[in-house]
Amino acid sequence: MASSQRPSGQLQVDDSRWVVVYPAYLNADYSFAKGRKIPKAAAVAAPTVGDLFAAARRLGVSVGLEDKVHPRDFFNRGRIRVQLWNTRVTPKVPIHPQLRCRRDLYVAIAAAIPHIREVRAKLEGAKPTGGKPTKAPAAAGGASAGGGGGGSSSAGSGAKGNKKKGGKKGKAKR
Repeated sequence: MASSQRPSGQLQVDDSRWVVVYPAYLNADYSFAKGRKIPKAAAVAAPTVGDLFAAARRLGVSVGLEDKVHPRDFFNRGRIRVQLWNTRVTPKVPIHPQLRCRRDLYVAIAAAIPHIREVRAKLEGAKPTGGKPTKAPAAAGGASAGGGGGGSSSAGSGAKGNKKKGGKKGKAKR
């Protein structure tokens, strides 16, 4: 009874045959050895997983988001999976007529990212600021008003703390 285990109204999709796209594949700052898969002229600077996801959605292909890490870029989390081919028929046929291989997909996503960033910047610029102007922090104003002379303040009493304690650290002399 597999149908009773699935939540009603949701389709189970096998995305294991979908194409994986990491941000490193499209990063113009990376070399081919670091993981870039397209020419530098077609790549974009510092793409994020959100950029990839929005660009793939804009292309009109099925896309999924995963929390995985590229082995050569492990500080940048996330990847997307894109359905490139219809695997239900043999031979498999591309879903999008202009995206016939992985490289076409990578270049198309990279070409869509500048438009996505432009739209995102316009939306962020149009947001209201919230009304009240922000005040300067109290600590920054108090430091300049209360100091005065400054020569004999508490900052000068740290001379004892600068003295070295002990000898060389690390290897002992033999």
